[in-house]
Amino acid sequence: MSHEIRTPINAILGLLELVIKKYKTNEFDIQSIDIAYQAANDLLDLIGDILDISKIESGKLTLMPEKNNFKNTIYSVYKIYSYLAIQKGIKFNLDFDENIREDLIYDDARMKQVLVNIVANAIKFTEKGSVNLSVYLIEKSNDTYKIKIMLTDQGIGIPDHDMAGIFQAFNQANNHDGKGGTGLGLMISKAICDLMSASFDIESRENIGTKISIVLNFNIYKQDNAVSLEKNSIEVENKRYKILIVDDYAPNRLLISEQLKYLNHSVVQSINGKEALDIYMLDKFDLVITDCNMPEMDGYELARKIRCYEKEHDIESIYIIGYTANAQREIIDDCLAAGMNGCLFKPITIDDLNNAIHEALTNKEIVEYDLKKNEERFFDIDMVNALTSGNLELNKKILEQILIVNIEDIKDLESAFNEQNFIRCKSIAHKMKSGANIIGCKQILEKCSNIEDSLSLEKAESHVKDLISLTSIINGQIKNEMQTY
Repeated sequence: MSHEIRTPINAILGLLELVIKKYKTNEFDIQSIDIAYQAANDLLDLIGDILDISKIESGKLTLMPEKNNFKNTIYSVYKIYSYLAIQKGIKFNLDFDENIREDLIYDDARMKQVLVNIVANAIKFTEKGSVNLSVYLIEKSNDTYKIKIMLTDQGIGIPDHDMAGIFQAFNQANNHDGKGGTGLGLMISKAICDLMSASFDIESRENIGTKISIVLNFNIYKQDNAVSLEKNSIEVENKRYKILIVDDYAPNRLLISEQLKYLNHSVVQSINGKEALDIYMLDKFDLVITDCNMPEMDGYELARKIRCYEKEHDIESIYIIGYTANAQREIIDDCLAAGMNGCLFKPITIDDLNNAIHEALTNKEIVEYDLKKNEERFFDIDMVNALTSGNLELNKKILEQILIVNIEDIKDLESAFNEQNFIRCKSIAHKMKSGANIIGCKQILEKCSNIEDSLSLEKAESHVKDLISLTSIINGQIKNEMQTY
């Protein structure tokens, strides 16, 4: 894709190759592993914005400022790209003002993203000579620091006629022969600097080089906040929870399980939602972390079935967190709509995972899930009343019989689907329409008709899963209604 993606990948691959070769000679290269790890994290942050460039265009790009060490931010980028500069045969020099404080408030990921974009460009378009990065303090007060970042290169530069379009998406200068890239780097960097209320200025002369100047104002972190954070950290470390991990991809299960074990938690693993539901019903857990998209039963359906089970058995709601590689707002909304309490994006660092668990399990008031508040009523009790002339005893008998048949039908439908028996699936769906008509459930009727109208099991798969999930929810609602008689 773009050089913004390729560059960290090249660093990771090169460093890991070096680690492997040294390991074979009984050397352990922790420095290369550390730099590769940082490069992978930077790559992950970068991909998020490249794939979601619409955030910038719609004004939805946001910052998450917190206490960070600015020297560490600068040096983490410098270490990655100094390695690449050496490979290319050019010099990458850093001049950092040691008077800059360590405890400043800013969005570390966004700041690195700006640095990665501009440094990657500078090294990419410099074939000989040097790239120079200077970071120095302009002025300071008791509460704020003004810092200037200056990046100069001896690269091919940008022609005058291309300067006007450098902050437009997917725009590259015409003299970038064969260099590739999406042209998003400068646009993203400028947008982030605008959010930070920072200036972003660029000067360039063709065949001579480019100079970028960024001036930022940072607030200084207050010590009283640090004490509070330290107390929270200790509280998390002293807690031990039993956590159910659900993911069909073995490396993901291994990674998050080892992270949780490192944090001293007890872990049980499951490969899909169907298996996880059985495990959940037989044991007691403090937390469920589930992948959202899995075969047999996905995370959304698992969450819905757990919520129905809790309601049916009058037990406390467990905290459920979705875990997905698809970092989009719609996914979070889908997780919440399914009954989950939150969503994490893959991969996640140990610190972020620790914080998520702390937030989930030390704030019990947000663990409780109000099923009645979050669910839609899927059947019409007035239709049942019309059929029975309001005879409550008869209502209860009808609902009880529909509940029994629904449970049997769902088991049969799941069995037929797992056996890939499409004809049987259609037959069961047709049968289920009768009960749906009695209780006025339009959604069930629609799903059953969709299955009957499908030309293959593959095309009917989503409708079958929806029907199973929907019927499970309705069964819980029927039980609630019966308790009122």
